[in-house]
Amino acid sequence: MKLIKITHSFLAIIPFAWFVCFLIILFAGIIHFGYVPKEGNPVDPYKLGLDWLSMILTICSVGAYMAFYLWTAMSLIFMAFFRSKKLLNRNTTILFTIGVAGFFLFKYLFPDVFGWVLD
Repeated sequence: MKLIKITHSFLAIIPFAWFVCFLIILFAGIIHFGYVPKEGNPVDPYKLGLDWLSMILTICSVGAYMAFYLWTAMSLIFMAFFRSKKLLNRNTTILFTIGVAGFFLFKYLFPDVFGWVLD
């Protein structure tokens, strides 16, 4: 049971890690340009010298996509079958929510900024 809890917590952290990498690249662009970069900006994020961070962002993107479904399924199973809320760690649930909310916020409210970072 402990391995399941650790896996559940790890899956919750992946979307948050993606969001943190996303914000670091965005803030590096803001500092470099002096304004919020948008899709169509002549300078791509790769030219800021953050190749290693872009690679981490790409890996976290794939992981966050899978973690979104796996974490949600595991949480629903925990709530349905175990009735004990102790299996759901509050801190990792908050991190998961921040990561997923950040994705949807930038994807649908700021699509130009989202497109520039993922360019």
